[in-house]
Amino acid sequence: MAVKKGDIKSANVMDAFFKGWSNNFDLFEEMEQKALQAIESQKEWIQATRDQFFQMEENSKKLTTEWKTNVQEILAKNQKELGGQNLSEWTDKLEEIGHKSQTLAFSPGKASLEILSNSHAQFEATFINSLNQQQKNRVELTKSLDSIVEQLKQTQLGALKSFEIPVNTL
Repeated sequence: MAVKKGDIKSANVMDAFFKGWSNNFDLFEEMEQKALQAIESQKEWIQATRDQFFQMEENSKKLTTEWKTNVQEILAKNQKELGGQNLSEWTDKLEEIGHKSQTLAFSPGKASLEILSNSHAQFEATFINSLNQQQKNRVELTKSLDSIVEQLKQTQLGALKSFEIPVNTL
């Protein structure tokens, strides 16, 4: 017995439908990968911002120390004009005040970046855990659906066989 060409096309259409439906899972996986890439980019941005912030604080403290050194050199050269007073104690105090004020000025920014970094790390861990769970669920669902789809295909082919037309009657 032969099957009419239209019946074969119907079976192929159903195969294409089921294949297209199962390919949606690939789209989900691609979206998950893009989301992970975005999270990684955010982490890199936070770390770069943090590094720049700490570098800025370090540079600020170096500038204060350089200022103190320059003032002390000027004072040492001009000791006679200043009446022999020892002003290095004052410059040490000014440097200490400068470092403490810089620490106070940078503390809120450092705390904010630390909170942002910790929050991002927690978000990333939670997101990855949820993705892993989704992937496990998707694998289980796919296994279940594969057997159902196969049963549907067999049922469809069985239904189409009842419409078979013998070749010699065509």
